[in-house]
Order: sequence, then structure tokens, then C-alpha cells
Amino acid sequence: MHVFEEVLNNVLPWIHIYPDHKVVFGGDINTDLDAVGPVCDLFNRFSVDNGLLRCDHLGSNLPSCSNKRSTYCNEALNCESTIG
Repeated sequence: MHVFEEVLNNVLPWIHIYPDHKVVFGGDINTDLDAVGPVCDLFNRFSVDNGLLRCDHLGSNLPSCSNKRSTYCNEALNCESTIG
């Protein structure tokens, strides 16, 4: 978790320096952002504090977008993930 926290702390000044720019995070942080846990809580708190939105939640009020779509699914392993 310390590495992920350091990454967010390195990004934070740039968000403040360029408040009119868009920020896009990409990568695999190997966590379920809808679960409760230290990394999830850290990222979700960082997102809220800095006005960031998760791509998998955009348009979630529209009937056609009410279900998140998995970007990876392995039925044999009962495992799936989405881009947040």
C-alpha cells in the first residue's frame, strides 16, 4: 500500500498546479474498488477529495449503463475485473 500511497502523493501536486486539466489514471492496482480495504479506501477517498470520477460509474444513472461491464472475465476461475 505504501507504494500506491506514494504514487497518489506524487500526483496530488500536479492536480493542484493544473486545476483546469483533466486527469486520467490507468493501470491495474489489483483491488476491488467497491470493496472495503486500505487500498480501496485510500483511492476512493483521494478521488472524492480531488473531484475525480471512476469511469465504471459514469452514466450509471442511465438505464442502458446501470450494470458495470467487465473488461476481464474468467468463468473457470470465477474472476472478473473492470476498468475503474
